[in-house]
Amino acid sequence: ELTEATEHLAELEEQIADKEAEIEQTKLELEEAKQTEADQYEAMQNRMQASYESPDSDYLEMLLSARSISELLNYADYISMLADYDNRLLLKYQEIKEEVAAKEVALEEELAELEVLKQANLDEQERINALIQTTAAYVQQYAAQISTAQAELAEIEAEIERKEAEIAAQQAD
Repeated sequence: ELTEATEHLAELEEQIADKEAEIEQTKLELEEAKQTEADQYEAMQNRMQASYESPDSDYLEMLLSARSISELLNYADYISMLADYDNRLLLKYQEIKEEVAAKEVALEEELAELEVLKQANLDEQERINALIQTTAAYVQQYAAQISTAQAELAEIEAEIERKEAEIAAQQAD
């Protein structure tokens, strides 16, 4: 039982080490995702700031200032491309936010699993300690029985020697 418990404890410790490595990897991925989120947010912020501060961004004025149909279509296409770009930035930002949220949930789950493994490890250590104490009690009990048996044996041997001495004395008489 002690051997099995020790092997199980070693397995638990290996699982804990693996889970801690997974948690570290998830933390790194989470930090990267948060940095990407911050970069994407800053890019969107800069794009919005540029669109409000730039005099060329007055789209209506741009369309009305077109001198030909082809220029008007070019401006419309340009505005459409800017809108598409802004939408892609927004979608990418939303995806990154969702990724960050998912990684945070995964990290919390891994931390909870680690706590379960650590508790199982503690329980197994307590079980091993109990087995050791039980074994130690049996050893003490057997040692006491052996001591008692040795004392009885010594008494019997002493009795035998005394009887042999009496027999020898009787034979000498």
